Amino acid sequence: MNRITGRKKEHGKTGCVMLMLAACVFIAAVYGVMILCMTLQDKSSAKENSLKQIDACTQAEGGGKDKIRDYFDNESCAELIKQHAAKFKNEN
Repeated sequence: MNRITGRKKEHGKTGCVMLMLAACVFIAAVYGVMILCMTLQDKSSAKENSLKQIDACTQAEGGGKDKIRDYFDNESCAELIKQHAAKFKNEN
């Protein structure tokens, strides 16, 4: 009991800690939803973009003037095709 007012002490610290904990959980949930929304990509548009990149890569193949550059261009195109196949292997 408090000598001056004659009332019992209220449990202020426990309530404050619980309020702060609830606020932190809420903030973490909001950030989680924001990150999830930003990182999810539409599968159809991602597939279309991947196919466009592969088409652009195969069309940009060199005319044979620089063999080293042609080799690395071909390797890049092959890697794009491999990544596309791995990413969209379960889709038709």
